[in-house]
Amino acid sequence: MNAWSSMEARVADYLRTRRALGHDLRIQGSQLHRFAQFADAQGQHGPMSLALAVAWALAGPRHTPSGPARRLGILRPFARYCALFEPETEIPPPRWLGTLHHRPVPHIYSDEEVRQMLTAAQQLWVSWISSGSISF
Repeated sequence: MNAWSSMEARVADYLRTRRALGHDLRIQGSQLHRFAQFADAQGQHGPMSLALAVAWALAGPRHTPSGPARRLGILRPFARYCALFEPETEIPPPRWLGTLHHRPVPHIYSDEEVRQMLTAAQQLWVSWISSGSISF
């Protein structure tokens, strides 16, 4: 049984263990330290709760629609590690705040758009050849 006194101690132990196994965890490590600071500032004592994890994930910047889901996804392996020593740890379920990756809707070009692009490319090629910028 670990005698972790704070969330920062849990994070430090987790990162030390994972890095000893060869994982780099630069981005995840900095995010986990931010989570630990948040948790300790909230006065969190004891195992990680789902409410705390979600509060931290939602409190961060929302540069992308999947930002909160990514932050929660970073906490999931950490929570599983903590649960080995503290069974009361609540592990965030997958896709709790949405998917980790937001894939934009692809644009399928119409026949007319393809013709316009080919015409524009041909005009660029002709102007490039006639300018003398290329020699064969």
